[in-house]
Amino acid sequence: MPSLKLTSVSKQSEKLGTGETIHFLPLPDASYAKLRGDFRAARHLANIDGLDLEQADSVLIRCHYPEDGMLAAIYLYKKAEAQRGEKTNDKFPKFDAYDFLDEEEDDEGDGLKPEEVLYDMDGRLVRLPVVKAEQFMAAFDERPPFFQPFGQMNTVMESESQRRNPFWMQGDYPLVVEGPFGHFHSDRAPFEYFERKGRLLILIHPADREHLMFGGGFGGNERHWLFELNMADCVVDKPDPEYYRAVMDTVARNQGWRIDRSVDRMLLVKELMEYRGSWFRSTVDVEHMVNKVIRRRASRKADVQTGAARVRRARGARADGGAAVGQGESLSWEDGKKGNRKAAANPVLRPEDFAAILSARNAMTRIRLPGQGLAAREELEQLIGLDTVKEELLRTVRRMKFERMRRASGYPTGDTHMAAVFMGNPGTAKTTLARIFGRLLCEEGVLENDTFLEVARKDLVGRYVGWTAPQVEQVFRSAKGGTIFIDEAYSLVGEQTFDGYSEEAMAEIIRQMENNPDTLVIFAGYPDEMTRFIREANPGLRSRLTHVIRFPDYGQKELIEIFKLFARREQFELEDEREAGKVIGRLLRSLQGLNAEGLGNGRLMRRLFKAAVGRMAERTDNNLKLMLTIDIERAAADILQSETEVGGSTGKAGAIGFLA
Repeated sequence: MPSLKLTSVSKQSEKLGTGETIHFLPLPDASYAKLRGDFRAARHLANIDGLDLEQADSVLIRCHYPEDGMLAAIYLYKKAEAQRGEKTNDKFPKFDAYDFLDEEEDDEGDGLKPEEVLYDMDGRLVRLPVVKAEQFMAAFDERPPFFQPFGQMNTVMESESQRRNPFWMQGDYPLVVEGPFGHFHSDRAPFEYFERKGRLLILIHPADREHLMFGGGFGGNERHWLFELNMADCVVDKPDPEYYRAVMDTVARNQGWRIDRSVDRMLLVKELMEYRGSWFRSTVDVEHMVNKVIRRRASRKADVQTGAARVRRARGARADGGAAVGQGESLSWEDGKKGNRKAAANPVLRPEDFAAILSARNAMTRIRLPGQGLAAREELEQLIGLDTVKEELLRTVRRMKFERMRRASGYPTGDTHMAAVFMGNPGTAKTTLARIFGRLLCEEGVLENDTFLEVARKDLVGRYVGWTAPQVEQVFRSAKGGTIFIDEAYSLVGEQTFDGYSEEAMAEIIRQMENNPDTLVIFAGYPDEMTRFIREANPGLRSRLTHVIRFPDYGQKELIEIFKLFARREQFELEDEREAGKVIGRLLRSLQGLNAEGLGNGRLMRRLFKAAVGRMAERTDNNLKLMLTIDIERAAADILQSETEVGGSTGKAGAIGFLA
């Protein structure tokens, strides 16, 4: 793998005398002819080499990660500098560094000018200024400031409206504009201004979730700009795993270290991307990970002198040429036997050195605070029954995790949504499993937090027209990055058709699901009603509900185990577990004979347990722990009598779902 001159780049900043902050990218000393050798490893940047920038006034960089766009901007500038210099013998205008030496300092003594930050003493541009897209477009907006004060405050309106042009509108240096640009109208004025000035403009437009630029064509603004302006287009594809591997090795060598062959670099990068999620910053994070490991190793007393000596030797070698940008430094290690001997002498980074770098990755599963209970996966495994549901939940977790990792890696993915349907009779642990599901996704890094918000129709539908959408939006805002559990979701739909409130609620729920793809939404309810809900709800909802999980009814043995579990949790002892099981079995068969409906599986066992505790309280022996079989028999008789009186026959045999 060839050595890299540049590994990553991140913005730096300094304060100007005007009070503004100037953000910039440091430029390397190496020529483009030398830097272009990086494209052998950085194939995602190779499109830069095919661009003709001799006449282009601006370049649109479309990328997956903003940090890759920043790195591409460095290569683009060096290429443009080389092309213009070769054709015209006139590189980008130089700044006369001596113009400001004789000027008086500002009163504070620390007032820098943009030129003093961007140019060196020889007048060479050594930094590229960077501005945000909103700042760039706003500077050319001639409309008065928004929310202009009125009344007594109107005395400041005239002075406030006299806006001072930002520093970057003056001068001859190029400018990097960091997007995205999707929400701006197609205004040509800013670009034409730079064209008239003959200044190079580099636009960085990272892809977002709603509009991936790759394979999805151009956005409206980009199409107009590329047609109407003298603008070149450059696609920076996602970095491949081999590139990240080269970055890791390069960063280590820059610091006088080497990574042992036993280190699974691909697995480390995969875990890093999984750990960082939407915060992943491409090569910047990869470089930071290696540097962090090196700092930890260098802090050990046994490695201090050795590491320092290697760094000095590496810096001496780098003095011959090459330059890295950002947190890393230049690299000029030569391939071949001599370089291999140097590398062999370097201190080694081994798998155990990287083991702790992502220490918070599984923190929720490994570190439990007192009283916090079990981890989600352990709690799931300990639930009684529901084996098919558990298996389906774990498969869904793996699918969601895989899809998130692909998106974080920049791979194109189809329309996927964090949504699920739980269908089951009463008491089949839908709410309990929803809580565990949300926590499990959080522990696996799919969700940002374990917030669980249980809502119903009253929480989503407003009392008056126009109230519903803000109410739904507030629910999603409260559960951002967590889980929203909509119980009895079919209540949002009328018996036959939607009313106006329901239509507004469903439309807003779908819109919020699109705008909050990091939030899990679970629609839950009884099977028949949920089937109707999915069929009759907003047409766009059905396509988004790709994870449908059916909750089967508990069998008799499972219900007996659930009753015993309730007793154990509250530290009760059963007089005779075998006899208790027989009592519960007789109750279930009797209820089936009554065709009782809606009693609810696990809920029935909770009801029976609480009734048995009540019967214990009537005894005079004052035993606070031992539950007698007679207590359970009397509680079962109470429930059977109640259902006989108020339940009656419904004509639906076995409707409550107990299996004899």
